[in-house]
Amino acid sequence: MHVAALNVPPAIIISPDPDRAKQALCRYVALMSLLDTLLKKHVVLVTGKGGTGKTTVCAALGLAAAARGLRTTLVETSGATRLAELFGLPPQVLAVRAIRPSLRVLTLTSEACVEDFVVKRVRFRSLYRLVFRNRVMGPFMDSVPGLPDLIQLGKVYDMQRESDDNGDPVHDLIIVDAPATGHGLTMLSSPETLMDMTLAGPLHANSKLVRDLFTDPANTALLLTSLPEALPLNETIDLFHALGPKQSLVAGCVLNRVLEVPFTSGLAWPLVAKHLEALSDPRIQEALHWTSLWLERTALQEQALESLSREIPRPIAIFPFIMHNYKDPESLETLGDRLDTLKWPPQASPAPRWMKS
Repeated sequence: MHVAALNVPPAIIISPDPDRAKQALCRYVALMSLLDTLLKKHVVLVTGKGGTGKTTVCAALGLAAAARGLRTTLVETSGATRLAELFGLPPQVLAVRAIRPSLRVLTLTSEACVEDFVVKRVRFRSLYRLVFRNRVMGPFMDSVPGLPDLIQLGKVYDMQRESDDNGDPVHDLIIVDAPATGHGLTMLSSPETLMDMTLAGPLHANSKLVRDLFTDPANTALLLTSLPEALPLNETIDLFHALGPKQSLVAGCVLNRVLEVPFTSGLAWPLVAKHLEALSDPRIQEALHWTSLWLERTALQEQALESLSREIPRPIAIFPFIMHNYKDPESLETLGDRLDTLKWPPQASPAPRWMKS
């Protein structure tokens, strides 16, 4: 394969460590296909430890898919409304709302999904409230293990089967902002949980239909999110191993909030730092302190990536650390593009000549 055809930056190929350059090239080639892989699915579930940016990743992926002409719906579960708010929409449950052409958002709760299902069939909302939300049935349904999660997955199952008057899918791609790691794993396992409880009957049959969709790598993908920090990194790795046979669903991982490497490998930083330490200017000392912390962080990031690559053999996209939150569609679109073009390590500006050894 010719390197120039891949448009790989020279900094990735020209490296004093041939093994490192080879690994970087392999990661880059894998990343080129990550977005294409995700956009070929019907459903993508994004999960990770809370605070790792899974909602931001959902939004970025949705914008990238819509930009490529796919009719894309972002789905929030358990009543979450962060995606809607990210695009300036007020909270509203079970209402598909347009963000822009080809991109919509929907918030689910288990109660709203049950109500929608029943009302569409019996056509009497008062009957639903009488039967399902009384003092006995309401708490019972909420307490059945896995049922609230299954109901929401069932709604996603119904959505991916919807078609328009021409027979085309209403939703080319459904991106689910799934619960955080532990609950996310429970939600993904909820069809099997209900199947084991019921053994037969309509609920068992419906659970099997949902199970078949969410265990089929041809239709469904998992995208994991993490940070280059010990706790979220270990939790992401633990989640991957806990998936067992469902590991085949994992299309890739996003490592979020990664700092740019401040200097190129040609910098003799220890020598520069030694000279700077001898200066008495407090401004230089403060700059030295923060630069040292920055370099320590980037070293830890590299260790985190190596650990993630070793434990989760999937493409890893790198999202940068920035000083503000992604609160506008334009910055989210930039992140969506990064799913297609990101490299490791993050590229830094060349060091000044006087700083090189």
